[in-house]
Amino acid sequence: IAIMDHPANPGYPVPWRVDGQFGAAPSLCIAGDWQLEAGSTQLFRHRVFVYTGEIDSAQIEANWNEFRNGRNN
Repeated sequence: IAIMDHPANPGYPVPWRVDGQFGAAPSLCIAGDWQLEAGSTQLFRHRVFVYTGEIDSAQIEANWNEFRNGRNN
């Protein structure tokens, strides 16, 4: 599994929290305080790339390039 964080995300690269309470999730607040005004929204884009077999760095890199360049999103 490769988890990708889009470069346009606020705080990129966004820190991830991995623990026994919430599992695994992006957590911008680890890097410091941030504000979200009432009624507003914030978009974060991530991709989970699941593959089988041996790690294929070239395949992961190609998938990352498609994701960060806005293709197949």
